[in-house]
Amino acid sequence: MARVRIADESKRDADGRIIREGKTTQPRRTPADGLGLANLDSGTQWGPAGALSLSAYNRKLQEESDQSDEYLQEKAQMPSDDPPSPSSASVVTVPSTSYPSSSDELEEIGKAIQAIDGLKKSAPVRSMMNSGIERVIQKNMPAVEVAVQEYFDQLNSPEGDKTVKKHFRDNFMSPEALREMEKSQAKMLAEHIDFQQYRIFKRGHEYQQMMMLSKTVRTYMMAGRRAGKTEGLQLLISNEIVHPDRRVLVIGLTFETTSSLFWHPVLRTLDELDIQIAEKRTNEGILRLSNGSMVKFTGNSTADEREKLRGGKWHLAIIDEAQSQKALIYLVRDIIEPMLHDYKGRLHIGGTGPRVRGTFWEKVWLEDKAATKLNWNLTQNPFIPDHDAVLEQIMQEKGVKENDPLMLQEDGV
Repeated sequence: MARVRIADESKRDADGRIIREGKTTQPRRTPADGLGLANLDSGTQWGPAGALSLSAYNRKLQEESDQSDEYLQEKAQMPSDDPPSPSSASVVTVPSTSYPSSSDELEEIGKAIQAIDGLKKSAPVRSMMNSGIERVIQKNMPAVEVAVQEYFDQLNSPEGDKTVKKHFRDNFMSPEALREMEKSQAKMLAEHIDFQQYRIFKRGHEYQQMMMLSKTVRTYMMAGRRAGKTEGLQLLISNEIVHPDRRVLVIGLTFETTSSLFWHPVLRTLDELDIQIAEKRTNEGILRLSNGSMVKFTGNSTADEREKLRGGKWHLAIIDEAQSQKALIYLVRDIIEPMLHDYKGRLHIGGTGPRVRGTFWEKVWLEDKAATKLNWNLTQNPFIPDHDAVLEQIMQEKGVKENDPLMLQEDGV
């Protein structure tokens, strides 16, 4: 194969490399010095690892130039571009020898500071400092003990007792302090009651919650079987007696049925809310709470049982199973309503649809325009998802059809 001749091959540099026209040849790299960098004194060096790039080399030169003693001195003598201070004439110039004049001196100062910090953290120095503090404490402890003993001796004396009482009276028993304390306690109690009521409120479904939210003087609830009426009344009772000093009367068909439906569920709810019970009189159906509230469970099976209710004062009166109550109009008009006047109390009446036409229960439901009326059945109870199957089971047990009067009553209409 013929050898190709390169033009001007005789033109070579000192390192023996060919020099071509219009192309710059990099100088040969030199070994790194002891600093791990190229020898800067031999000229510009750049290339792979172990040598500086051209930009890094220029930056290195600029940094060394900026940190040189001559540059610092020249910079100190240059006039400043900042406007002169108004009090500059009175400023005393500190000799430059008081400050480090080179990077070497700054580095030495930094090393000295680091050495001092390390010395403080060393175990011997810490031990010496702690022992010094301990000696100071031991030296002054007798005087401290004497002063403390004198202080308590003064407090135990008759004069000291007067001083303590005066301090307590001036700082904690003043009218302003008492008012602030009462406001703070009232706010804390209100927030606690609101939270307890929220815990009760969130347990109910939509219609049960509307029972608890009702503020009208009279509220009527007409609902069928398994709709959640009884559970709603249980929540209503608990929601009321969370407030201090509330009095609630609950009237069922008989004392036994009323106690069986409400006594234990209400106790369970109060226990879950961490509300303390002060007294439980099971035979009398009376429940008293530590906050001063009370509930009385009773029945309406005889005239004597109704008459015994006279004379009480109630914030809330509840009548359950209104469609089956004896002498309902007499119970409401002559006995219960007068007992609600003192506290401006409320009356809640609940039951299913009337069994016969023309009853007082039907009359108030249709004609009392000022009352809140809630009507629903088990299909609107979200806690019974299989309501269709439940209705079918009731019709099979009763041997009736969907449009039978009994089923209409079960539907709460």
